Amino acid sequence: MVSENTIFTVMREVCNYFIRRDDIRCYEGTVTIDDDFTLSIDVPSPYIIIRGSKKNDGLYYMETDRKVHPIVFEEGDVHPVEETFTGRVWFSYPTQDFLEVCKNIGKYEESVDFSARPVVAEKFGASERSYAKGISGGSISWQENFGTALRSYRKNMFEEIW
Repeated sequence: MVSENTIFTVMREVCNYFIRRDDIRCYEGTVTIDDDFTLSIDVPSPYIIIRGSKKNDGLYYMETDRKVHPIVFEEGDVHPVEETFTGRVWFSYPTQDFLEVCKNIGKYEESVDFSARPVVAEKFGASERSYAKGISGGSISWQENFGTALRSYRKNMFEEIW
């Protein structure tokens, strides 16, 4: 499964949160998250973006129409945590092909040593080497590497989730 953190980062990069225009876009009001990761509202989408919470803002995958898939951080913290808040829960519908690109971005981020200088060409006569360089002069970032794949998802108008 793709990390929700990766998906949300890529959504912000392309200014596309996959919020449908022809459907209910969000729930605005009081929301309760129980200790078993159950929401007090029905969710029609596979992902939600919580805004207005003091503890749980972010993107979450929905296991059912009310149960949030918990995220376990390296420190052992589990989110979402129990809370009642007044805010917005946005309904997000990312496509499977977008999620596949996010998965590949996650793999790329894990595999690239950004402190290394990867050799892209080598010539033995007079020992000449060419190194891959990103815009910043270091390794190629995921934005540069996957820019073409993400182009079709990019929105020209900035869409903000507030």
